[in-house]
Amino acid sequence: MNKPIVDREVIKNLLYGDDDYLDEFVQVSIISFTEFKENFDKHLSNRDLASLRTTGHKVKPVAQMMNLHGLLELYEKSKLVIQDNLSDEELNTVLEKMDAYCEILLKELENLIEAP
Repeated sequence: MNKPIVDREVIKNLLYGDDDYLDEFVQVSIISFTEFKENFDKHLSNRDLASLRTTGHKVKPVAQMMNLHGLLELYEKSKLVIQDNLSDEELNTVLEKMDAYCEILLKELENLIEAP
């Protein structure tokens, strides 16, 4: 089995071990990453670098704190796709990878809320 994207202990440490805030933090994260996923898809598909950067900047600090290296790497790659005017095939590959990554991320976050 693959290692989970979300590490519950990393999130707890961000919250200084306070379990009371865990659900709230996770719920806000679900909203943020859902919005990111939708906007990322739209702005990368349109090759709109300025809007893509705005979208990335909204989640980058949280993604860094949560050690979401896969998301950060795909975000950096997406900027290069636009800057270097890479092929639609390469753009679609990044879109598909980010979509899959975000699906797993969101499912894991939802499971954290359901966990005891």
